[in-house]
Amino acid sequence: DMREDDKQVIDFSQWRTFFEDVKAAKGAFVSVFSSNPVVMMNRSATREQFVNCWSKIVKQRTGLVNRLLAARNVFNLVQNIAKSVFWILMTFVIATNFGFDIAQVVTAASAFVISFAFATSKSLSRIVESVMFVFASHPYQVNDIVKIGGRWWIIESIGILETKVRDPSNLVTRFSNQLLADMEISNVVYSRQAISIMIITISVDTTVDKIEQLRSALLRYTLMNSNNWKSGRVTMFQNGITESNNIELEIRVESHIEWMERAAFRAADFALKTYFREQLALLGMQWQNPIQRVQLINGSIPAGTMAQASDISTSTTFTKSKEI
Repeated sequence: DMREDDKQVIDFSQWRTFFEDVKAAKGAFVSVFSSNPVVMMNRSATREQFVNCWSKIVKQRTGLVNRLLAARNVFNLVQNIAKSVFWILMTFVIATNFGFDIAQVVTAASAFVISFAFATSKSLSRIVESVMFVFASHPYQVNDIVKIGGRWWIIESIGILETKVRDPSNLVTRFSNQLLADMEISNVVYSRQAISIMIITISVDTTVDKIEQLRSALLRYTLMNSNNWKSGRVTMFQNGITESNNIELEIRVESHIEWMERAAFRAADFALKTYFREQLALLGMQWQNPIQRVQLINGSIPAGTMAQASDISTSTTFTKSKEI
């Protein structure tokens, strides 16, 4: 009962009022919010945290149901095979009791099996490969978010020979399981927390102090937004001089958001990169094109050597970012 005029936080004292005793309240609180360490530490949850934790519970329940359905499909397949073997054995027993020559029955059955195998060899190969791919390796389950062929899909249904997937526009597409067995599939359900990666190109004249100031600003941002980002988990890499006058700087910020929560991560990532661009503007970090280019020489040179330029012909800012 979190109305707009109420405070947007529910703490354990409010949570306790919905249960008969403290023990039941504690058990339910841990069951719902155990996936969010921030809520467990503060013993209170915001509206967004409550919705995210509840969504995870629903997804876990859906995943469990899908796994039970897959197990039932395997059980039905094994049961049908066992029934077939049973009736074949019963046929031999009945034939023996009525005095039929078993050798002739075996010869006729063998001829039938061989002809059937030749006629349906391709189909049998597809069935065996599909069963091994879907039920042995478990690459995905229903409602999993996967990346196939460079596009994102949601698994709609899984069959013996084919898998139906749904794209963001709700268009359902059929894929052969034999084809999927040879394709690269990325399943975000099996992935951990998402990481935001920002890559910028800066001038070689950029001082170390400015880079450290940028890193400190990002550290402060993660501390102020610890619900989405891991405090202090900011790393920077210099990928070397990409041309003759600039350096590629890679910044990685780790989040608490699971890969499957793509909408939540996009919102948090957009806010982070907006703040990042503001800090770049405040620090004046930009890509510059000096007249005198840097010359790379063999041997050791003094640390911190910067490019010398008597004139700056252009001064433009370039930033690019990507996420994983």
